[in-house]
Amino acid sequence: MDIEPLFVAINSSHVFAASRDNFLIWHFMTPKTQSTLGISGSRHRKERLYHVDDTPSGVAEVIQDLDKSYQPNANMTATGDPICCLAASEKVLVIGRESGALQRYSLPQVALVQRYTFTSRPQSLAINCTST
Repeated sequence: MDIEPLFVAINSSHVFAASRDNFLIWHFMTPKTQSTLGISGSRHRKERLYHVDDTPSGVAEVIQDLDKSYQPNANMTATGDPICCLAASEKVLVIGRESGALQRYSLPQVALVQRYTFTSRPQSLAINCTST
């Protein structure tokens, strides 16, 4: 992993780890899932690194799925508004920033769909079972 994980969340198919500037999304499969799908010998890892200041649209994932040689460049510069917490459900990833901003990403394509601004810094986040 190219980042120091300070915050972690998990759902049934992904692990989300974040440093102060970047977040990583790793798609995992349990041995039961692999054997059910008939890919038990596969070692294919799907992980993607994003910078918190970038605005992903989900297009890079589609390109990477079609062209296995495509590797997007991850921005590793420091941000002026670091990540301070995160939460994930099956449909949504929410990242809290020290300025009071929340960024909501749709899953599994990881597209930034909404930014919210609050006057205080979020301490922790939680998402209900319906992601509403």
